[in-house]
Amino acid sequence: MKFIRKLVNWIFRLNGFRISILLMFTFLFLYILAFRGKIETFALVELKAYDLRFQATNRMSKLGLIGKYFKQKPSDKIVIAEIDDRAVDYLDWPFPRGKWGAFIDRMNEYGAAVVAFDVVFDKPGEYAGFDYIEAIEKKYADLGVTEYLNKEDNGVPDDFARLLRDYEDFVKAKRLEVDQDLIFAKSLEKSQIKVVLGWFGYLQEKEAKALKQKDFSAEAEMLKPSSLSVSLNETPWERMLRTLGSNKIMGITPPIALLGEKSEYFGFFTSKPESLDGTLRKAPMVCFFTTDENNPTGMNTFVYPSLSLAALAAYYSEKPLVSIQSINAKAIIKSIKIGKVEVPTDEAGSFLINWMGNNKVDHIYDTYSVYDIITGFTNLKEGAKKIDPKKAFKGKIVMVGSSAIGAHDMRTTPFGTAPGVEMHVNMISNILEGNSLRTKQWFKMFDLLFILIVGVLFGLILPRVSAVWGGIVTLIFFLGYIATNIYLFLVMHYPFTIVFPLAEILFIFIAVTIFRYATEEREKRFIKGAFEHYLSPEVISDLMKDTSKLKLGGDDKVLTAFFSDIQGFSSFSENMKTQDLVHFLNIYLTEMCDIILDYAGTIDKFEGDAIIAFFGAPVDMPDHAAKACLCSAEIQKKMNVLRTQWMEEGWPEVHMRIGLNTGQMMVGNMGSRDRMDYTIMGDSVNLAARLEGAGKQYKVYSMIGEDTKKAAGDVVEYRELDMIRVKGKKKPVTVYEILGKTGEVDQKKLEVARIFEKGLEQYRQRYWMEARALFEKALELDPSDGPSIVFLARCEEYSDNPPSSGWDGVYTMTTK
Repeated sequence: MKFIRKLVNWIFRLNGFRISILLMFTFLFLYILAFRGKIETFALVELKAYDLRFQATNRMSKLGLIGKYFKQKPSDKIVIAEIDDRAVDYLDWPFPRGKWGAFIDRMNEYGAAVVAFDVVFDKPGEYAGFDYIEAIEKKYADLGVTEYLNKEDNGVPDDFARLLRDYEDFVKAKRLEVDQDLIFAKSLEKSQIKVVLGWFGYLQEKEAKALKQKDFSAEAEMLKPSSLSVSLNETPWERMLRTLGSNKIMGITPPIALLGEKSEYFGFFTSKPESLDGTLRKAPMVCFFTTDENNPTGMNTFVYPSLSLAALAAYYSEKPLVSIQSINAKAIIKSIKIGKVEVPTDEAGSFLINWMGNNKVDHIYDTYSVYDIITGFTNLKEGAKKIDPKKAFKGKIVMVGSSAIGAHDMRTTPFGTAPGVEMHVNMISNILEGNSLRTKQWFKMFDLLFILIVGVLFGLILPRVSAVWGGIVTLIFFLGYIATNIYLFLVMHYPFTIVFPLAEILFIFIAVTIFRYATEEREKRFIKGAFEHYLSPEVISDLMKDTSKLKLGGDDKVLTAFFSDIQGFSSFSENMKTQDLVHFLNIYLTEMCDIILDYAGTIDKFEGDAIIAFFGAPVDMPDHAAKACLCSAEIQKKMNVLRTQWMEEGWPEVHMRIGLNTGQMMVGNMGSRDRMDYTIMGDSVNLAARLEGAGKQYKVYSMIGEDTKKAAGDVVEYRELDMIRVKGKKKPVTVYEILGKTGEVDQKKLEVARIFEKGLEQYRQRYWMEARALFEKALELDPSDGPSIVFLARCEEYSDNPPSSGWDGVYTMTTK
């Protein structure tokens, strides 16, 4: 306790040095939390800065600012054969497998070294022409020819029988001619080039279960020719699978056996985008699979290469070697090598991609349409440059992938959206050109040490110099770190952290510089700190401009009051655990309040699950009724989304009722001299609360008064519900339901509303049977329509017990 008191006293006696040290420890703490995945915002900012380096490098390359020394050029040994829209239009999609056979034949003709498919041929192909042949065979059987030929003594002349058998052989031969998979397989079999077939590995158990298979032994056996040699360094297989589990696959989708048996090269194309923003920055270079989770051994555990690694292995005619080492009871990948070529990865076998750019925009790699390749470049697009195919493909790695619209093979990269095949092309290029990004164990220690040094140095220097000299020192450190970071990125290919050190430099300078002026803003900071949690930013801004508004009392204004409540909250909250209830309310109140503030509403207070707000103050807002209605429609729209989410998580079905009313009310600071609330009061406010409760009677979720409808105009679609007399009031009010924003309401819902309103007219004229028919018609369209259910029951009651002659059609509410 004594230490804590001293620490608190030290903090409160702030000076420049102590501010610097406090910020230093803050950034150390944030850095550790961010890279452990505890603070996603900071980690995401760092990732975006990481992307910015690629974009800056690409820009500098275009401007000629990066020389050969920096080794940022892409490899010219790779060609992309893209399944583009042109190929899809002319060859049909999915292509008959015979077309892929023709593609392989062309690659042989052009002298390509390797062809790798970023496509999985996991299902038998189309068999064009089979229907015609099967029709012939059926006719053949209907005529009884098969039956005669199968008899020993069929009575058919020998010459005729021989003719029939020749015809049968002819049909069988034709079947083989149209077997597209067989055509493709034959092209693979006779191919002189190395072909890498793609396959897909499931990194999550739930994905594998979707295949409804528990045993992938057959698939694993098919891919066995491509499995890698592993040097375990006495690391048990069980430990390897446990510590390298991020790249362990749960299921396999391989090529069909007919094609698989024609190749010895296979590569998976599973990618791992960042969970924070879905951007693809690294990809597994190897993955691990075992057919026996309980007893993994070298006999039943396989290490498979990615499509990129398999293509490189085929290109170098070398099988990769994976070295796994045990360090402090943890298995890590020490190295992956193809002969003498090193493939840098992290400890789990993932490869950091050094993106060169967006191929569609920057034209980094030679790219040709599969259509042009299959047709021998005889039907090029108008104006297209003629090429020499043998020169374009000879001795190169040809990566086949899709860029067609709707092909669902697009990935988010630091340069925007790009076809998935570009991931493999960049990975292969990085390794061929020696510009792969590298991560080292000591990177994080360097970051932490730099944060410490900056904190201490700035704490010693900035308080002792003027603001100008402090700015110069800060600028030198700031620009110096950027230059050093980019240099290391370009030359050593080390992607050091950039955001945290720069943010620390900037924040310490700002904090120390403005510390001397802090007392001048004390009163404004007090106001903001005291009110920011329950007033809108507009209110705070207004108060800070004129602090005299903190006096007691208020103004009489026409505003729109907002009351909301969760239907049946008391019932389902009793069955929830306290921590679950708090979590639920935090999500609910945050989402709802964000929408209210988006529409410039002022949040008055919370009463359990209830939200009280108003529109039109403190900042004058002529369209406050319209904003309140739009806000209510947006809230109900958001509730539909949240309700589905919560029900999937096992929470109850949650509905929210809203009541709006526009009218004269008192607004201002109410309370005591020492404690006050900026709030609203008056009869119009009470009516809004009554309308929220009245929604329960009509089974609707957004009810407004007639004054609100008149003031709001046609920004939302309405349905007139009734004329009611709320409890405690003598004057009736016409009430309406908000159906949604104008132009966004389902036509069926609008039709139900209009039929209901016609029924309401008949009801008010005491035509019970006619009204009942209309309400029943509305329920035929929507059996759950609450108002129609309510008025149908009233019609039935009034048919048997008509109201008195003085009945004015007003419904008197007996409860709040």
